[in-house]
Amino acid sequence: MKSYEIVSEKYYAIEPSHSCGLSGGFLGTLGFSNSSLLVHGSSGCGFAMRYGLSQHWKSFIPCPVTSFHERDVIFGGVKLLKQGIEKIERVNTSDILFILTTCSSEIIGDDLEEVAIQESEDRNKKVIVVEVGGASGNTFDGYNDFLYKVVKDFNERFWYPGKNEYKKNDKKQIDILGLIPLYDMFFRGDMKEIKRVLQRFDINVNSFFTGDCSVDKVQQMFHSDLIISMSNLIGKKTINKLKKVTQALTHQFSIAPIGFDYTKEFFLKIGSLLNVDRELIKSVLEEEELKARKQMLRGFDFSKVMFTSGRVAIIGEPSRTIALTNFLLNELGMKSVIIAFTSKVQEYELEILDQILKVRDNRATVLIKEDNYLIRQLLSETKPNLVFGRSIDRLKDLKKTAHITWQFPATNRLVIYDKPYLGFTGTVSIVDDIVNAFSSLWY
Repeated sequence: MKSYEIVSEKYYAIEPSHSCGLSGGFLGTLGFSNSSLLVHGSSGCGFAMRYGLSQHWKSFIPCPVTSFHERDVIFGGVKLLKQGIEKIERVNTSDILFILTTCSSEIIGDDLEEVAIQESEDRNKKVIVVEVGGASGNTFDGYNDFLYKVVKDFNERFWYPGKNEYKKNDKKQIDILGLIPLYDMFFRGDMKEIKRVLQRFDINVNSFFTGDCSVDKVQQMFHSDLIISMSNLIGKKTINKLKKVTQALTHQFSIAPIGFDYTKEFFLKIGSLLNVDRELIKSVLEEEELKARKQMLRGFDFSKVMFTSGRVAIIGEPSRTIALTNFLLNELGMKSVIIAFTSKVQEYELEILDQILKVRDNRATVLIKEDNYLIRQLLSETKPNLVFGRSIDRLKDLKKTAHITWQFPATNRLVIYDKPYLGFTGTVSIVDDIVNAFSSLWY
């Protein structure tokens, strides 16, 4: 017997949880330092990206756009694109320029690849076109298209010194996919935490596409010993491409390293893949866990009531939501009410969730359709006293419910310092958020 009840399987999304493919491509460009981008389409596309993807409604993200008009759709937009590139180059002479397509620019069928090749030669810089028109899918689809196109062009179009030479580094090197800049509001802290622990194993983390990427880091990626993704929603096609063109091992994690159980499992697997001494790994992990648990114990007499009385609703994409569910229920002792997935969930992930719920005889209502309307409806009906969700999941009628924003969109929260939710330090961050969220209601 399943420990959960799936609802709303027959509904279509009235209010989808994601934006279109363009948003994924746009977020991908934000992971690059010293880069520039140009959206080839109508001004509305650029406006939506600039404001819709800004945390706390603060538009600190520039989004240049060619601003299509009717004449460009009828007669072609190549001239307009070249003018846009010229203007971008006057403002920002970067190492790499990304051109992102939209619905309108894809429909008219201009040969944008030819433009990119010609502009690369004329300007002696890297120019990449990524097709992420709205019909290409949602945010994750667009981000995956971005990853794949960057790897493909660096492998097939761009030459650089040592490109075809495999350099064996003194240290093992790993590249990490699965963190979307700004979409994952903790991406800087998460990457910093993963790097910190892996460096204790004497592993070099190159981590292109995770917020501190550069042209050099993409080139170094082709010489990595291991390339992983921390989500089965991200990087599958890219990893398959890299299997063919590099000597690296690859691995796709289905559950994110949130909480002690999945964090230890994550690092043990990486250590095994890279043949790191197992005793060293176990020693480091024991030390890190002890340190984190000591920090969690600060004020535990005050916070344990919060944990044991917690009736929690967890809303987010599968790899993180499942891991957080395990941490809150089986490591902190809360009870589950709702688990709502904002991205497509696989059958095997539901089986993992079932096993997690059964550990402490929990039951939950599970929503597998990515519909914001249905999520709000379930929250109103079940009235949890704690919600891990998005800013749009805050409801006025849940006055006695503590709300923690941990997933996009996050208009009510701005993460300035490098706070993680992944790894050992991430467990402390989560507990800190819970204590402060309940305290704001009770005192």
